[in-house]
Amino acid sequence: MFETMLGDLRAAISPVVLAEVAAALYGVAASEVKVDALVIPSKDQPLRFLFAAMQQLVAEDAAVLTRQCLSRAIAARLLRAQPAMAGAPKPVSARSFSAKTTLSPQQMDKVQKHIAANLVHGVGMKEMAAHIGMNAAKFTFRLKATTGTTLHQLVIAARVEKARALLSDKTLNIDVIATACGFTHASHFSEVFRKYFTMSPATYRARVATIGVPAAALGSTWLQPAVDSQELARAMAEFSLQQTTLRIDDKVRLVASSQGLGWNDMFVAITDELPHDTLHRVLSDTWLTLALTPVDMQRSGADFEYKQFLPEGSINITGSGEAVYDNMPTAQQVADVYLRREVLEQTADELGVGGSERSTERRTIGSRFCVNDAVLQPLLMAISLIVQEPRGSHPIKGDYLAQTLAARLLERHSVLEPARALLREPVFSTQEIGLLVDYINEHLASSLSIVTLAGLVGLGRTQFIGRFKATAGVTPHQFIIARRICKAKALLSSKTVEHKAIAAHCGFASHTHFITGFKKAVGVTPWEYCRRNA
Repeated sequence: MFETMLGDLRAAISPVVLAEVAAALYGVAASEVKVDALVIPSKDQPLRFLFAAMQQLVAEDAAVLTRQCLSRAIAARLLRAQPAMAGAPKPVSARSFSAKTTLSPQQMDKVQKHIAANLVHGVGMKEMAAHIGMNAAKFTFRLKATTGTTLHQLVIAARVEKARALLSDKTLNIDVIATACGFTHASHFSEVFRKYFTMSPATYRARVATIGVPAAALGSTWLQPAVDSQELARAMAEFSLQQTTLRIDDKVRLVASSQGLGWNDMFVAITDELPHDTLHRVLSDTWLTLALTPVDMQRSGADFEYKQFLPEGSINITGSGEAVYDNMPTAQQVADVYLRREVLEQTADELGVGGSERSTERRTIGSRFCVNDAVLQPLLMAISLIVQEPRGSHPIKGDYLAQTLAARLLERHSVLEPARALLREPVFSTQEIGLLVDYINEHLASSLSIVTLAGLVGLGRTQFIGRFKATAGVTPHQFIIARRICKAKALLSSKTVEHKAIAAHCGFASHTHFITGFKKAVGVTPWEYCRRNA
């Protein structure tokens, strides 16, 4: 059976792809890499899972971009096991790549000038590739090999750098700067700026900006930022734990992660989890979870609630802009994969389904519970095993895997929706969320004051309500009611508390108030709920 896999695997990887990846990772000439001479390790479990995903894609006879991305990931995995590669130097920076797979200085100059001239309207991958005179797939690969980052990240970095300069002119309104730099709205500008400088544009202006920039800079004369946008994009590239919704504490232990691998398009974490519940805040990125052990799980959001036993290998997808509350009554091991919004947008552009930056519709990933996908499952298994290996992985391998995930999600799990602004308000950190949720859960039986909750995080009442809704997708009152109803359900199911006493245990003002609130939230009375779940 394994010999059959060897033949199929060699057939699945074209010499062109293999040579392309070998040149990018090791600077090896195409003539030195032979598909027929590949040594395929028999005990490489991640490779087996990647090949299983490829077999399914071939069987589907579709998903061309997913297959292209996956073939590069497999080629990168294969090359690391070749004896001929053992002594080949691994490049420490993008500048170490083979000249045959990079853009020339003249081409990079055209890229930078075209970005600068089109900051307001944006630059699509196909448009830029045509401007340089090559197809989109080749341009994407060569740009990555040259700069260590993507076109989208270069555009964003250039916009941020121009905005940074314009913030020095205190006569310019933040909204005006956002528009002049090509951001869709001021809140989008603030969100992106925070990622680069860990502070809002207003705070940056007050604390850092000291050199005046004339209003004339709003024109099209800006070409070269004070700080190299490539360096800025690379410096801010790695996707870190702090950018996710994971709360690592005594109940959630981090086993392994992609931190330190230089992966800028996704973050991966393997966690051992004891029974707990937690709120995962709104993100602009897409979050996937793979159950590495069976999971008994309850998940609720602003307008849904799921409760199900998930077998090993089950997948949950949480789309951007959604907050979820998870209750885990049993111990489990989970792989969490966070995929950057930017890689999805870039991949959508390559697929021709992304639309322009100012389009009224966008291709978005829909949230799914207990997904059965014969490509995603082995792909996520391979990724979870790779991050647990000894360090030494090259960053570009993570990019190949992220692009494969993005392509699969867009081709199978996306919907076309009206474009919406994400994170209009600042959101709470993971630590602040943990503090608030713990306090609410511990004090459900008492009267929870918004002022008291706001004081826990040092905010006023109005500011707290806005930030809480931006974080959780619901108001503090709605969240507290949902937690009280959830506790009431648990008490009704356990039959350890008399029905008339449940109202007091859950913080309802009276038994009548409890019945009314329960029926409004669940659709049936507490007694009917007991009968249905007996």
